[in-house]
Amino acid sequence: MRLQLSFIYLTLKFIFYLSTDVNGQHDDEEEYNPHKRLYEWAVQRPTGTEITVAISDSNVSRDIQIGKLQPFFYVGRYPDEFIQLLNTSKTLSPKPIIFTSAEITTLTSDPDDESKNKRIVTQIKFYQKLQEIRCTNYVHLLFILPDVKDSLEDISRYVYNMIDVSYKGKFIVNAWIWELHIKLLGLQSSKLENGTFLNDHLPEINETLMKSIMSCRENKYLMDHFDHTLKHYMNEPRDHLLLQTFLEIYDQTIYRSVKDKELYTLRIGEENFLFRSMWDFARELIGDTSGLDIHWYYMYDLLVKHIENINDQYEKRVWTTQPSKYIEYHELILDAIKARLYSYIWIHLVVYQKLGCGAQKDHDWFLKKLNENLDFIYTDQQPFNEVLILLSKISERDDEKITEAIKILSKEVNRILISHTEPQHMYQKAEINNRFVERICMDVNSKFLEQNTIDLDLFVCVTKKRLNGSNLSALLFYINGTKTTDFVLSNTI
Repeated sequence: MRLQLSFIYLTLKFIFYLSTDVNGQHDDEEEYNPHKRLYEWAVQRPTGTEITVAISDSNVSRDIQIGKLQPFFYVGRYPDEFIQLLNTSKTLSPKPIIFTSAEITTLTSDPDDESKNKRIVTQIKFYQKLQEIRCTNYVHLLFILPDVKDSLEDISRYVYNMIDVSYKGKFIVNAWIWELHIKLLGLQSSKLENGTFLNDHLPEINETLMKSIMSCRENKYLMDHFDHTLKHYMNEPRDHLLLQTFLEIYDQTIYRSVKDKELYTLRIGEENFLFRSMWDFARELIGDTSGLDIHWYYMYDLLVKHIENINDQYEKRVWTTQPSKYIEYHELILDAIKARLYSYIWIHLVVYQKLGCGAQKDHDWFLKKLNENLDFIYTDQQPFNEVLILLSKISERDDEKITEAIKILSKEVNRILISHTEPQHMYQKAEINNRFVERICMDVNSKFLEQNTIDLDLFVCVTKKRLNGSNLSALLFYINGTKTTDFVLSNTI
């Protein structure tokens, strides 16, 4: 079985070798343009109404669950190699989804080059292809999970890759898949016994898999005549249809073009889930930003409480059983980091607006540093997208756009503070210290903007180290996944 799983992993991993960044990264040789890059990082997230209209104007089924689709849906731009690999992957579908050359162009081109309706419909088809692959994964998991005792490493990588391809494709990951991944991590670190997994956890996982497989079959992602229980094939795994179809994914030409790219871009392991390195970082994380008055006290106390809870859960070795029990801990870490980052941008814009054209050099340097750190701080959430778009359009001081960006940042920082504040602590609020700004603007030799940029860069550097190479996008991806019920996107192809 280990040899068989190695074959599976060998063929699947080429999909995941792609350093797939759909948020605007480009080749190093491209001329550096901070405004352009800020704009290209920002994604377009259509509203539920826009998705409904696009579906109504096409042959896409009205059965699409827009309410479930909306939270992670956006019009993206994907590398051509990634789409080509998805296009050539073999699955158990009776009618595999194939992208036409026009659809590939739509998925790999700038969103502004196509009508919004056309891109939405094509994006739905893209998600359906990912769902088709996921449905085949479900059948495969039913086949390989019982062998976890002898093939743990291969199975763990297989489940990780399921999650990683969804992360790169910006597709949904159901909570039970995350829980399975964490249980496998627990097995690897001896915090969960093989017998406990096989006897206590596997029956429930298999029940979930069977329900998901049934839903996949009902939505025409799986062959009707195929025995998805696999009872008749356990003695002949090498001749099994699953192995044959997955082996056919291999594409030597594309492999050669991407073999030097980084395999694991999600970078979430046990330490990342727990963020134990954050436990002695709490006071630094929730700290002051010069020029802003923020009352962090309650949020700090709350973080300490969550750290105690998750530490107790980890020490008692029950983390693998209820991994999302204290998901508020991860939410608070994410929000605290975002609030600090947004604060640096907020105060920069306020002072830059007050200082005028004389601060243009400092502003350009700030945008350069912001660009350099976007791979870590970007989370594709709409408020930040709006700020990035506004920043990309400010070539010189533009009071209207700067004021709008300041308003968005102020609202978002205070929303974060309020969301983690109990009613009796509603005084907690972030606001500009106007007297501080006035003093800065009166000082013709002020180095404040320069220092603020240095502080931002340093905070990102230290926080990145604490997150063990992960980023805020991956953290948000995990948080959203732990709250997602089982979901199979309707197949309309």
